[in-house]
Formats: sequence, structure tokens, C-alpha cells
Amino acid sequence: MFRFESPEYFYFLIGLMVLIGLQYFWQLQKTKRILLWNLLIAKTQNKVSFKDVFSLKNNLFFAGMLFSVIALTNPQWGEKKEEKKVERTDIYIALDISNSMNVTDVAPSRLEKAKKFVSDLILAQKNNRIGIIFFAGNAYLQMPLTLDYASALMYVKTVQTDMAPTQGSDIGKAIELSQKFNDQESEGQRALIIVSDGEDHEKEAVKAAKEAAENGTVVFTVAVGTENGGIIPILSDEGEDVARNDDGEPAISRVDYGFLKSLANAGNGKSYILSSPENVIKDIGIQLENVKKQWAEMVSYSDYNSHFMLFLILAMISLLSVFWLSLVSKNKVLVFLLFVFCANGLSGQSAHQLLRNGDKLYGSDRFLDASKQYEEAAKLNPDFKSLYNLGNAFYQQQKYKEAQKVYEKAVEQEADNQNLSDAWHNLGNTHFLSQQYDKSVEAYKKSLQYRPNDKETIENLLKARKLLQKQRQEQQKNKQDQQKKDNQNQDQKQQQQEQNQKDQEDKNKDQNPSEQEKKKPQNQNRDRQLTPEEAEKLMEIIENEDKKSIKKFVGAAMTGKFPKNRGRW
Repeated sequence: MFRFESPEYFYFLIGLMVLIGLQYFWQLQKTKRILLWNLLIAKTQNKVSFKDVFSLKNNLFFAGMLFSVIALTNPQWGEKKEEKKVERTDIYIALDISNSMNVTDVAPSRLEKAKKFVSDLILAQKNNRIGIIFFAGNAYLQMPLTLDYASALMYVKTVQTDMAPTQGSDIGKAIELSQKFNDQESEGQRALIIVSDGEDHEKEAVKAAKEAAENGTVVFTVAVGTENGGIIPILSDEGEDVARNDDGEPAISRVDYGFLKSLANAGNGKSYILSSPENVIKDIGIQLENVKKQWAEMVSYSDYNSHFMLFLILAMISLLSVFWLSLVSKNKVLVFLLFVFCANGLSGQSAHQLLRNGDKLYGSDRFLDASKQYEEAAKLNPDFKSLYNLGNAFYQQQKYKEAQKVYEKAVEQEADNQNLSDAWHNLGNTHFLSQQYDKSVEAYKKSLQYRPNDKETIENLLKARKLLQKQRQEQQKNKQDQQKKDNQNQDQKQQQQEQNQKDQEDKNKDQNPSEQEKKKPQNQNRDRQLTPEEAEKLMEIIENEDKKSIKKFVGAAMTGKFPKNRGRW
């Protein structure tokens, strides 16, 4: 099979035809001048000779130009088809998003731990198709079976319990929904992995699991939560609350290990408790190896070998021959420009080869190696294709910041509406996964400008808007809480300052007594007056004791040191 990869370069052949026409016109004028001044030649030659126009030098020059144009179009042939068959298992993951998954008996919450587990489980798959189901009071197919693991991760990481229109818990509907999209003609088995706390209000799940097993689906269950359980937080526009029983007491949600185990037994599968996610993922992988697989063609593509170099060599030989045959080459400037142009074309061809290599690596899920090839191609030729493919390779590696930068450059390049829509859509996804919902909304709007009826972009836009509103509410609440906390800290700081000031005043008062306190006598007993009884007793002593006894008594009386008496004085 034969093709020209860049047929637009054939437009240069118009220029080549113009050159041939100019050459003929120039030769015609030359002949007329000769005939005008030389009558002898005029008698033997009265028209322009074909050999004069298409001389050897001219033929070589025109051939070199022709070969150069052909080289730029990059002729390709030698079609090569490669088909790769692999074994795979179709896996549906059903994630419980009922309000009971907000319980925090496992850190940070049942839902967050389940989301982390499901994300790791998706990344552990290879060649298996993944489908995502969310369920609460009803079941919702979020993503059909696909190999696009990046999109699956995006849906899982951003899901919240308030996204379920109907609350409750009906595992049976999730099982039934997984059976609606099964390929009945497939000889292989399928797997359904249910991640839940086991609360089921409808009690039809065991019957549904048995029917699924009869249809070739193996049911696994993964329990999230503890037997002690916890209260169920409820978030609403009015604020935070908790789920309550009929009597008004807070409802306690406990994981039902027994029910989930019976569910797995009915589905010919195995039940797990999410205490060690790594071990659970490892054992599920072992169990999936025992599931009967189906054959699928994973890669089928056509590859063409480029042969531009052959024509480029012919062009160089032809043009170099012109130099050898020309004593004075009036075509040197043209040849020089042609070489420059061919050099640019070679760089473009080299970039194309790098893109082809990157596409092969990308198709084999070797995204890191593919990104290196795309980066080199973008350096040589930073067009839309190289930048867009590089962004996709970064996206598959979950390098969202790098992908954002590349997509932003890609949308600045010229491309058709469909390609620009895809680039804006993917840019919106990177902002979405980075929780930059405001930028994600704007990117999705840009994508819809180029393709207004794209269902997937519209769905992503609605999700981004909802999460943006919730994010802004949380930011406003956090701002109010922080302001309240700052006010409390300010009040405590002011109270502490007042208390410190009061303590300092008391301390100064103790160290510097007031004037009134200074006027108080050191010993009030010295100013005390003698009672009549004391005076009478003193007179008796004066009469009977000597002067020494009198002096001693007077000192004792003035200090109040009398022996205790049994009666009053």
C-alpha cells in the first residue's frame, strides 16, 4: 500500500512549473536577440530549440527540485499490521456512596478510605476493562467498561455522598445494574467487586448475587468500617447534623460483616475486611487469575515505512551535478535556499518519526517512554499534535500540572474544532483532578464552544459546577470559623492582659504600702491603757515589792505578758 504522508507539499510543483515557464521565456528572448544581430543564424534557426530549454543542466536542476518536493511529501509504503491478543477480565467496581459511608470509625472516613482502596485497585489492573458503579438508594452507571483508567480514577476520586439523588442502601440494584451491560456471547467470566459497609435496607442483594453467579459473574465484597460503628454525620444547607432514629436518638451505623460474607458466598466469590488494603488488592489479583478469562485484540494498527530519504539523496545528487556542469552558476542562491528548506523539512520528518515512536509506546501503555518521545518531537516541531499527545502522556501518568502546561500551549496552536474541543476537555479534566474546579468549569465551557453537543463534556461541567459550589461553601465556612477563632483568641489575650495588669498592681501595693498603712503603730499593745483592776494590783505590788520588782512588773504590764488568770480581772 502506498501513500504520501504530507501531500500538501505538492503545491510546490506549481512553483516548479513557473520556473520552467520562466526558463522557456528567457531562452526565447535570448534567441530573438541573437537572430536580430546575426542574420546568418537567422537563416538556419528561426525558433527556440527544445534542447536549449531542456539542456542537461536545466534538466538536472528541475529534477533536483522535483525530487525535493517528493521528499517533503514523505512517500510511504510497505504496510505492516500488528495484532496483539491478550487475556482479560471485565471488572465492575460498585462503590457505596450512602450517608453511612461518612462515618469516621475508620480514618479519615469510610468513604475516603474506600476511594483510596478503589483507586489503588484500578492502578493494579493491566489489560482488564474497568466499569464504575455508584450506589445508595439506587444504582448509577458512572463509567462503562473501558481501558481508560485515568477517567475511572477521576470519577472515583471526586465522588461524594451528596451526589446520590436517592439516599438509602440497595446493594441488589448495583448487582442488577452490572448485569445489564454484560456481553452474553462472551465465553469468559466477569467480576463484580462491591465496596460497602454492608448496610442494606432492601434485603434483595443475596438473591441478585446468586443470579449474577449463574450468569458468569463472580462477586467479591470488601467491608469498610468497624463493628462498633459510629454516628452518621449529615451535611445540609442548614448546617451539620446527625442521622437519628425514630425516637430522636443519634443513629449508629455498624458494618455488617456477616451479610457481606453471605453475599460473596452467594456470588461464588470471596469477602474481605479493609484492614490492610495492600493485602486485599494482592489477594483479589490472585482470585481474578482463577476467573475464566476472554481473549481480546488489544492492539491493531497499520504502520508505514517512510522513504523520503531516497528522494532527498536523488535531489542532492541532481543539484550538486548542476554545480559541476556550470562554470558560472546563476542557480546557487536558489539551490542554497532549497537546501535550507529541505533541512527544515528533515527536522519536520524527524519530529514525525518521534511522534510515531511515541504513539507506539503510548499504545503499549508505556506512557513515560512515550512522553519522552513526544517531548523531543515538540522541541523540533511544537505543533498541536506533538503538544496534545505529550499532554495525554502526562495525564496518563497522573502528572496533572505538567499536562496542564502542555494543554495550554496546545490550544494556542491552529487546529480543527474537534481537536481543540478535545484539548480543552482534557485541560478541564486536569484542573478537575487538581480540585481547581473554577478553572475546570471554564475549560469545559471552552470545549463546548467548539463542540456544543458533547455529552461527556456537559456531564463533567455539571459535576465541576456542583463541586465548585461545595468548595466555595466550605471555604466560606472555614473563613467564618477562622474569624471566630481569631475573635476568641483576641478576647483571651485581652483578659490575660487585664489579669496581668491586676497582678502587677497587687504586687506593687505589697512592695510599697500606703501612707495610711505607714501611720499604723508597730505594736498596739504599747498604747493600751491599764484597767482599774490592773491599777489596783499595781498599787499592791508597789507597797510590797522593791523598786526592782516594780520595774519588772511595769515592763510586763506594758507588753501585756501577764500569766493567764482563771477569772476576769
